[in-house]
This record gives sequence, structure tokens and C-alpha cells, in this order.
Amino acid sequence: MIVKEFITKVADGTFTKNDIIEYANKKEDKLDLVWSLWFADKAVIESTGKPQINDNIQMNRIHDAISLISQKYNISLFDLSSSNDTLTLSGSLSEDSILSKDQFNALKADFINNMDYNTLIHVLKYKKLPAREAKGEWKSKAVEAYRFANRFNIKCSEFNKCFYFPKAGKQLRCNDKPGADQPDTGAIDNVFDTKKATR
Repeated sequence: MIVKEFITKVADGTFTKNDIIEYANKKEDKLDLVWSLWFADKAVIESTGKPQINDNIQMNRIHDAISLISQKYNISLFDLSSSNDTLTLSGSLSEDSILSKDQFNALKADFINNMDYNTLIHVLKYKKLPAREAKGEWKSKAVEAYRFANRFNIKCSEFNKCFYFPKAGKQLRCNDKPGADQPDTGAIDNVFDTKKATR
């Protein structure tokens, strides 16, 4: 089975975890296989000109397969540069200096739903979502969202393209900034006051 067929079976849910590992076992270059999966959303079907992977459900399956193979064979990836689409690979999975894993976990616990670490790193660096990624949910107050956005120099318009509020129609606005009767810092700042996030 060629890699393109493998990716299709992963994306459409035909392959189970065992199928994925069994296929990976047969491949001499596991890293190349992960690389192919990583760029699956950029592959185009020649006969139709349409993307090989065309929805978030399929991409989530691809991401799950990447994680599964990476963990199984101790392959550590990630930084995907949006400027040239180059995958940077290193010997060990490291935290990005812009946000530690502890800080991410604290954000996930109290502020953000439906967004993984690598997606959030991309948002913080490039002020936009990666291709085909869905918005994350901001589950805390708008004033905390404003403090968060301000910390990373994210405009309200950029924030609204990356996050949504549970209340229908709610968007982050400039007048959500702390008022004169509110402190400059809030709960969100507790995440960033030390390298180890506090709650």
C-alpha cells in the first residue's frame, strides 16, 4: 500500500490504531511517514484538483495518527513554520518559549477549550489559526480575554477569528478592557507570573 492510500484510510476512519501501527512497522523511514501525514492537508488529488483532506474530522484523525506513531517510535516533531511550511524536527519534544506546557494546562483548565498546544502556539505567534483548524472556545470573562490578547499583542479582530465565546454572538471588543474600577491584572495573569503556572 502506498502512503497516499494509507493517509486516505486514516482520514476516512477505515484504519484503527492497530492498523496504523502495523503499517508504520512496515515502513523503514518512520519519520518520512510522519512528515507525509503532517502535510496531508496540502496534498491535492490530481484528477479533481481538490484537497486530499478536506474537513476537520479527517484532519483530527490525521493528527491522532501522527501522535500515535510519534509516541510509539519516540519521534518528536513540532514546530511548523507558517512562513515556509517547513517542519522542524528535533531530538526531543520541547516546549515553545512563548508558552510552557504548564501554562497551557492552566489555560485549558480555566480559560480555553477545544484547542491543543500546537494550535495555540501558532495563534500566539502568527495571530491566526493554522489552516483548517476550528476556533477554540474562550470560557472565561471577556475582560480576561482582553488581558490575554493584550499580553500577546493580539488585536480584538484577530482574537475573534481564533476564539469564540459560549454566548452566541459575543465577540471581544476594545471596551472589554479593564475599567477604572478594575485592577490591571486578573486571573489570567496568574498563569504567567512564574514559569510554572499557578491557579
